[in-house]
Amino acid sequence: MPILRRHGAEELLRLPPHLTIQIPFVAPEKLGETCDVLAGICATVRPFDVTLSGYDRLPNVTALRVVNPEPIQALQRQIRDTFPGDTSQSSTFPSLVVARFQSETEQRSVMLPEYVAITFRVYRLHVVYGIEHVTLPWITFDVFRFGSG
Repeated sequence: MPILRRHGAEELLRLPPHLTIQIPFVAPEKLGETCDVLAGICATVRPFDVTLSGYDRLPNVTALRVVNPEPIQALQRQIRDTFPGDTSQSSTFPSLVVARFQSETEQRSVMLPEYVAITFRVYRLHVVYGIEHVTLPWITFDVFRFGSG
C-alpha cells in the first residue's frame, strides 16, 4: 500500500494494516482473564467476508471503507455488551486506516489512488497491546479463531 508507506509509516511500525474492533480495551494486567472470555465469544462467531471499496476521510485520517460493516459491528456490540464497564472508543463504522496527516489541509492535498474493491475472509481476532502515541510495535497477546467452539 504505497499510500500507507508514504502517509502512515509510523502506523506501519506499530501495527500491520488491520480493522480495529475496540481500543482501548483493558489494561495489560487484565488481558489473561479477559482473553478467557474472548475465547468463548470468538467460538460463537462465524468467519465472515469483508469488502473494502472507496475511502473514508475522518479528521486527519484516511481509511479504506468497509462496504459491509455489519459482521464487524455485531462483534463490536457483543464485546461491548460483555464488557459493559469499558469506556473504549470502538468505531461504529469500521475502516482500515491507510494514512494519518498533521492537518486537514495536508489530508485534502493528497491524491488518493484508485483501487479495485478487495474482498477477504476474516477467520480470527488478534488481541494486541501497546502504548498509544509511541512509535513502538504493539505485541500480539493472543489470537482466537472464529467458530472454533
